[in-house]
Amino acid sequence: MGTTGTGGRTPLFDDLVEVLKEEIAEAEKKAQREAEQCASDNEIPLKNKEDEKDFYDGRRWSARAAVVKDCLKQILKFRGYLSETYRAELREKKDWKPPKWLQQKGIDKRLRNTRFYDVFNYLQAHTLRPDKGSKLAEEKRLGKYMSGNKESEYVLVLPDYADIEALLSLKEQTIRLYISRFVDMGILREVGKDGPRGRKIYAIGFWSHYGEGGSKRNMFLKETPHMKDMLRKFTVRDEGGRLAEAIRKVSANKRGPGS
Repeated sequence: MGTTGTGGRTPLFDDLVEVLKEEIAEAEKKAQREAEQCASDNEIPLKNKEDEKDFYDGRRWSARAAVVKDCLKQILKFRGYLSETYRAELREKKDWKPPKWLQQKGIDKRLRNTRFYDVFNYLQAHTLRPDKGSKLAEEKRLGKYMSGNKESEYVLVLPDYADIEALLSLKEQTIRLYISRFVDMGILREVGKDGPRGRKIYAIGFWSHYGEGGSKRNMFLKETPHMKDMLRKFTVRDEGGRLAEAIRKVSANKRGPGS
């Protein structure tokens, strides 16, 4: 289905907008007729033209608001229908397969009791290509990933919360909690902001290049004793504080003794 207009709108979107406009127009006409009937029957005393205008405008506004609210409810129901009926089709074409070390006892079971894999899979599937990431990094002066004396470009991702919410049926607040946990654990790094509203830019790893134009992603989610310890205690809300304690241990080890 091709796009038309701006912002990637499709004919389906334009058709829905037209239907909404027609529904609003019909509801306003009905409200106007009912309001005129009330006025002619003196059910509502209208002293002057200003009162009359306010009365009619208010009735039309109420009718318009009712249509828009109902439309939003139907859209949410339809989104739920798509998520449930076409779950397989909505999955990423190239799902991320957890490495073997994540399948160790105590880690895989813990993560499968959460939406860790789903959220991480979405983020890794929506990283920017090296050329686009390099351009954004230059525009926003994001800096580079340093490993010893060697610097590399970050693998960047800009989470689209509405898209994640629709695909994973998670509330935006919950998605933000997951991303916050990923940052705390070093799985993601907040490297900058984009746009006037300060949309956060995250790095999920760094690029290494080989041969003629070859590129490989190196994720920050990698096998280390500390990472495995944090994953065994992974939880979104961390009400018992076990994950926070594991994260503090990692931070302390990075600082070293006596620092």
